[in-house]
Amino acid sequence: LYSFIVYHNLKYGLEIGTGFGVSTLTLGTALIKNNGKLVTIDSYSEEMTKKYITDEAHKEAYYDSLGYKSTKFLIEKFGLNGCVFPYVGWSPEDLPWALKPLEGNKLDVVFVDGMHDDQSVINDIEGIKPFLADKFAIFFHEVHCFSEKVPAYLERTFSKSFSIIPICSMKLGWGYNLAILDNLNVN
Repeated sequence: LYSFIVYHNLKYGLEIGTGFGVSTLTLGTALIKNNGKLVTIDSYSEEMTKKYITDEAHKEAYYDSLGYKSTKFLIEKFGLNGCVFPYVGWSPEDLPWALKPLEGNKLDVVFVDGMHDDQSVINDIEGIKPFLADKFAIFFHEVHCFSEKVPAYLERTFSKSFSIIPICSMKLGWGYNLAILDNLNVN
């Protein structure tokens, strides 16, 4: 992620699913090198409720989670204030408010690592579409959780689906599968 962002001079990013801030740190340190900004959003419901599915009736957000505190610590420790903006809320509902720190700049890099079910990923992509730059890269984490519905949706939406990045993949590996969908004309 770091090398890709720096090499392609990507500047405005969104991370869906902050967790404890490890990917946030990677994305943020790359974007700050390019004089860019990152918004990262998480409700921290997984951590606080121990439920790994979206409960549409009870979409609460938790500022007192360890994940949020860890993320804030990493932002401070690595000098990413003014570059990385953590938002406690839900994607896609809260994206218009969460993305305000980007000052209207369009997203050229997105990291989708929220709920790992088909409908949540599709909803996230629908939510980011109005904010995408003409040229962009979307990274997906844990793609092994998706059925054929996600690639089919991406084909209909972008005329192509994601490609698994071989060096970031393990068969049946939990959390190690990373894929990309981009239109940066990368070979």
